[in-house]
Amino acid sequence: MEYFILNFTCVPLLGDNFYKVGVKSVDDKRFKETFEDVYRAKSLMNRWYILAGNHDHHGNVWAQIEYTQRSSRWYFPHFYYTEKFKINDGK
Repeated sequence: MEYFILNFTCVPLLGDNFYKVGVKSVDDKRFKETFEDVYRAKSLMNRWYILAGNHDHHGNVWAQIEYTQRSSRWYFPHFYYTEKFKINDGK
């Protein structure tokens, strides 16, 4: 069996973050139970760049945006935002 060392500098989360109906508020226990407590690997302790999917819009997307102020990893500053990344080609 092969093992790979993952060295992420960021993690994209491309929507449908909470099935089936998103979260209710910034205090919703689902942030802790299905994000903070689940994604604990050292390689995942970087900034996560969040987008909302259709299931998230059935709940309170503003709560997901507000959660940016509570988590060092969760980054969702607004409904629409732009980020630039420099890609290391391994050379």
